[in-house]
Amino acid sequence: MIPKKHWLQNYQVINGGKVLLGNDYECKVLGVGDVRLRQHDGSHRTLFEVRYVPELKRNLISFGELDRSSLKFKGEGGILKISEGLLACMKVILQNGIYFLQVTTLSGEAAVVSSSIQNQARLWHLRMSHISEQGLKNLPNKEFWVKDRSLN
Repeated sequence: MIPKKHWLQNYQVINGGKVLLGNDYECKVLGVGDVRLRQHDGSHRTLFEVRYVPELKRNLISFGELDRSSLKFKGEGGILKISEGLLACMKVILQNGIYFLQVTTLSGEAAVVSSSIQNQARLWHLRMSHISEQGLKNLPNKEFWVKDRSLN
C-alpha cells in the first residue's frame, strides 16, 4: 500500500474497501496499480496490484501478499532477505524496530527497462548453474576466457 499515486503504473480507480491500521483507524483504498522499484543491488522489481491509500504516512508491504507470490523470507542480524527460489530478490533492514525495504521507486520512461535488466540477471543466474548474487556481482572482474595455448 502506498500514499503516492504518481508512483503507480497501470493505475485503475477501484472501490477497494478499507484498510484497518494497527491503531484501529480505517483508511479508504481508492485505486490499484504496479510499482517499479530499484533495489539495493541495482536490479529492478515490480510489485503488482499495489493499493493506493492516500491517508497513509508510510508505504506498507504485506508479507501475506509476498507469501502468496511464493516468496521466501529469512531474517537474522537485523537483515531480512526475501528470495524467489534460490535467488535473493529483496533486502530489508531493521531500524528502530521497523523493517525498511532498501529500494527507490522508478516511474515514467526509466521504468520500462527495469524488467529487461531483471530478466538478464535471472538469465545469467540460471546460465551460471544458479550462481549466487555475490557471484553475479563479481562476474565482470573474472577472467573466464583464457587462451588455450595448445591450439597455437
